[in-house]
Amino acid sequence: MSLTVALFAAQFILTFGAGQTNNSIFCTLIAVAMHFFWLPSFCWMSVLAYDVSKTFTNAHNRNLEDDRKNFTKYSVTAWGTPFVIVAICFVLSLNVNSLDFDYGSPYVCWITNNVASLIIFGGPVLSAVCLNMFFFAWMVRGVRGTMKTSTTLRRSVSTAHTCSELKIYLKITSLMGFSWIFGFVATFAGTEFLWYIFIVLCSLQGVFIFMSFVCNARVYGLLCEKYQIHRQPQSSSSLATNQSTTMSA
Repeated sequence: MSLTVALFAAQFILTFGAGQTNNSIFCTLIAVAMHFFWLPSFCWMSVLAYDVSKTFTNAHNRNLEDDRKNFTKYSVTAWGTPFVIVAICFVLSLNVNSLDFDYGSPYVCWITNNVASLIIFGGPVLSAVCLNMFFFAWMVRGVRGTMKTSTTLRRSVSTAHTCSELKIYLKITSLMGFSWIFGFVATFAGTEFLWYIFIVLCSLQGVFIFMSFVCNARVYGLLCEKYQIHRQPQSSSSLATNQSTTMSA
């Protein structure tokens, strides 16, 4: 939920606020808010990557109290670190003229100096992506170990088993912001095609997260339980149709 809130706020402000340059004060606030909400998005990606990798590599069973304590620590880290970074940057932009950067310009509501933007925004983002790559490799190692043990017990490897493993990897990658690698490569390589890939993947990250973690049978079952929705039983005619279809297949 925290990742979704931060990501939605960052995308929303980027879409509707980046071009609001008519009022310089409002533009500055937009730039600061955009800088702030993008950084927690990546902090939460790293936090989730760490938590997921720890889940798959740690055999210790966690209880609800452990989850609450971890969430408190994660929240302080993922929201507090960006707040400190943005607060320091904002104060420096107001008081240290030699740094030659500011929030907001006549052209776009963002960090004005490209070098400063690369350092105070690109630096944390690149660090988060690198951390996520490490945690992803750690998680794959844990999943492979678990799957290997399971396969040894069953003495066989099925296609469904392999597909299930791949599905886990695809779901986790939607959380880790790997699409930003295309952005960094496009920046330094000057390849326009990579920018299109970067924009499309970043724009659809929320959709990927929804499809991976919300649009599934478990969430549907919880919603049915909460709102007391019951599936309609199949009629005898439809049941007969299904049976005949199965038999003919």
